[in-house]
Amino acid sequence: MRKLEISNTDLNQSGQNKVQDNVSNKVTVAEVLNQFKSAFDSVANSVLPDTLINKHSVHDKDGRILYASPNLPSVFGLENTEYSTIKVLDHVHVQDRVAVAHAVIKCAKRDDITPVEFRTIMAGRTSNNSDKPQWLELSLKKIETCNADEPLIVATYTDITKRKQIETDILATKEDAEHASDAKTRFLGHMSHELRTPLNAIMGFSELLNSHLAAKISTEKKAEYVELIHSSASHLLSVLNDILDMSKIESGMYEILAEPFALRNCLSKTVAMMQGQAQIRSIKLQSIGFDDVPDIVADERAIRQIMINLLSNAIKFSDDNSVVSVVAERTARNICLKIEDDGIGISEEHIENLGNPFYQADSKYDRKYEGTGLGLSVVRGLLQLHEGNIEFSSVRGKGTTVTVTLPIHGQSGRRVPAQDPIEQITEIHKKSNAEHKSFNIVRDGVPDRARNSA
Repeated sequence: MRKLEISNTDLNQSGQNKVQDNVSNKVTVAEVLNQFKSAFDSVANSVLPDTLINKHSVHDKDGRILYASPNLPSVFGLENTEYSTIKVLDHVHVQDRVAVAHAVIKCAKRDDITPVEFRTIMAGRTSNNSDKPQWLELSLKKIETCNADEPLIVATYTDITKRKQIETDILATKEDAEHASDAKTRFLGHMSHELRTPLNAIMGFSELLNSHLAAKISTEKKAEYVELIHSSASHLLSVLNDILDMSKIESGMYEILAEPFALRNCLSKTVAMMQGQAQIRSIKLQSIGFDDVPDIVADERAIRQIMINLLSNAIKFSDDNSVVSVVAERTARNICLKIEDDGIGISEEHIENLGNPFYQADSKYDRKYEGTGLGLSVVRGLLQLHEGNIEFSSVRGKGTTVTVTLPIHGQSGRRVPAQDPIEQITEIHKKSNAEHKSFNIVRDGVPDRARNSA
């Protein structure tokens, strides 16, 4: 008679149902069940917590449970349930049932098979209403008995939910990193264009004015070239300011100085400042509700920058002869500022990513409209420092509404002392060299007329 040795160490979390079969003679079904019952009872009476103990069951060739560890029903959310009434496949997720059934059939035909992973359906739930399903790993072992037509299958269930969650989190993190990398690559492509175009204009027109041909250029043309150089330099300064501000925000070095100030005056001055940019395109820039705007506690310079960036975008993406509105609304604790335009609008697929660093819409959209994509990132970062919020609603081809919410009584803070832009650029350059990173600006193409963009 064959001796079948099953110890309680074979039934805990550290093993995978290590059934030792040391004698060539086959055993009876009753002997197998007695061996398992003894081992199960030993484990059940141990001091190990249930979470560290695997669940086991012994099946006949048709899948019926002949015996099971007392903790098996808990795997499927069943309490006070007789194991013999449990139909395992009924508690397997519908998408995993075929794999589990095939594993059982294969095990009945040969000894060992590769463990199969499956999701369970807990009692009282359906296969579709569990956001975080329980995952089990099923290991199967075939045991021959005296009757060749009555092999037994020993099943071991190991809870791998935490492991699967970690795998899911790692995959999600990997996908996020890939998306961020792709966005950064696109951003660098746009950035090279944003820097190269005005640099070409500055270099081209300044060389022309400094050459022997300058004497042949009319005064009007010289004034036009100087204006082009100035506008190109202003555009470069705007781009560099966005880069430096975004760098400080992301590194946690940008702190605000929150002080009481008249928001109404700040908004009025900002709208007046942007009127010139709007009039070039015959766009009507109007203010609504400014009379009811209260004084707030915030960083006035940051609020002005937020409004300039948002208004620049609204004007840039609006059609000629259209209307851009700035609407102010007050609630009990907050002030809501809405920038409304009837421009090109934004597709729904892009709205949720607006304000993310390096993100821009599709390439066709980017080629038509200048911009680095950092303006909204800076806006979002500054609002977060003020404990504020920004929301977007848009319909493609009909326009966009950007809603900014700011607390009326903000918390006081301290602003990082202003640093000379040249010093900041020098520091960034030194850090880049230290990290063995570099970039080249390729000057090619014909100088284009540079335009300011947010």
